[in-house]
Amino acid sequence: TQTQTQTQTQTHACTLLDVNINIMAAKSKKKNRAIYSNKATKQENGNESGETAASSSSNANTISLIVAVLALLAGLSTPYIMNMYTNKNNNDNPSSSSSSSLSDDSSVEQQVEQFYPAYTPCNSENLANWLHEQPVIGLHVLCFAYYETTTTATTIETAHSYDDDRNKLLHVKLYSNAVEQKYEEFTVPAATTTTSTSYEALRESLSSRLNLNQKQHFRAGDEMNWQIYTTSGERLSCNVAAGLENEKELKNVCVEALVKAGMVLIFEGGVFLWPGVRVGFERVVNVTSRIDVPASDLDRQNLFSDRDLMFLQHPGDDSKAKGSARAVTLKTLSLVPLVLSVEHFLGNDECDHIQKRALPSMRNSGVSHNDQDKGSPASKWRTSSSTFLQLRPNEQILHEIDRRVASLTRIPRDHQEQAQVLRYNHLQKYNSHHDYFDNNLYRTSDTTQRLIQGGRRNRLATVFWYLSDVKEGGGGETIFPRVNYGTSPRDMADCSVGLKVRPEKGKVIIFYSLLMNGELNPYSLHGACPVLDEHATKWAANKWVWNSPMHFVEK
Repeated sequence: TQTQTQTQTQTHACTLLDVNINIMAAKSKKKNRAIYSNKATKQENGNESGETAASSSSNANTISLIVAVLALLAGLSTPYIMNMYTNKNNNDNPSSSSSSSLSDDSSVEQQVEQFYPAYTPCNSENLANWLHEQPVIGLHVLCFAYYETTTTATTIETAHSYDDDRNKLLHVKLYSNAVEQKYEEFTVPAATTTTSTSYEALRESLSSRLNLNQKQHFRAGDEMNWQIYTTSGERLSCNVAAGLENEKELKNVCVEALVKAGMVLIFEGGVFLWPGVRVGFERVVNVTSRIDVPASDLDRQNLFSDRDLMFLQHPGDDSKAKGSARAVTLKTLSLVPLVLSVEHFLGNDECDHIQKRALPSMRNSGVSHNDQDKGSPASKWRTSSSTFLQLRPNEQILHEIDRRVASLTRIPRDHQEQAQVLRYNHLQKYNSHHDYFDNNLYRTSDTTQRLIQGGRRNRLATVFWYLSDVKEGGGGETIFPRVNYGTSPRDMADCSVGLKVRPEKGKVIIFYSLLMNGELNPYSLHGACPVLDEHATKWAANKWVWNSPMHFVEK
């Protein structure tokens, strides 16, 4: 199998960051562009009135400075005086910003630009990292670009940033279900000085084309939860409702975020999953286990939320976050179910620490009994010992691993459960089972029903950590008996057929219990084969990651 490597590079604040662009950003952007345009026109034409306006603006700035100094010396309320003077000056001088809540429009403009997603060109090389030979239900790949009405399709890929409002169209290329060589293209008018393309209207258009409102897996009365993500795992969610008085004022800031991204992904289930592409495919991504964010960076004039701010950067680049950022390689082991592996994700010292920390509290493992199995002993299916590690406030190693898992999965830390540590001695095993909760099998369990809210919430992914080695042929493998659409085994203890992953210290695997559209994935059936080497002990741990914040672990 050919192996293709994609390096995800980010020099911006991203993953697990909801990029919410509100109306204040739109107003600032519109006015700044007007300022830049007016200044350029006046300088080019030598317009006398332009020079007068510039002189007036300069004089206004000088007067503002004098007023500020006098107010300070006199013990007066400087912000109040400055606000009155600035508003008056803005009314007299239309070329200056009229926003009374922001004193420096250019800095806000820079903030907006800083938090726009990085651009991913929609070319064949990048598309190969996301498209599949077979349909992936619930995943869609889109490319956005601006271009003029006279621009040909061959130049669309490079037209990702277009500042002239005249004759501008928004071009969309849609790969439904992420199938290669199968796409549709359409255009919509982009925002101009007199019209606008609403982000909500665009979402409605996409929802209609993809029949997202008709999907059977959404329960009656549930809100649509599909979301748009960048190729680096940022969720793009534009806040156009709060404080919106005139939609035209929004201009194109929200839609422009999509164009700035170039290529984006739609997940019908609302949560990011790493697509497998093909067996043997390798994807290099950056992960970090440290978050060092100045408090001032968490509130950029309310332009963006800090849902679970995580920086991704090149290894060694500590311009944003300091320490422990590095590149890891995700390798696709299986597409059905979706199983990925990462070697050397954990260090030997981390593996040893987890074992030592868990040892005093290890007990016989339990199971979650469904309606049919109530009253049966857990040892009928599971003979290992286990414990859950409760995080201590100053326990740096476990906190860093939690953050690293969040960074790897691109899913916020508050979606995680506490780490469960497992120990398998000679011949101990765990029969094949699912990690998700099937709503139909837990109808009489009030506790489970409250937990999963009738099926709306569930375990999305399992990040499984191998904390020790078991030599080849020594057993202890993680088995997926239904790989490649296989039938369900008659004996759930059978380890003769399926994908097997051998324990290797420091390696982790990610397997997804839900599909891209949020439905349960029955092919995620998995188990722990018996340890056959009588001298070996298999140590492992797992992180269950939900499709919704559960707050077992706080951010």
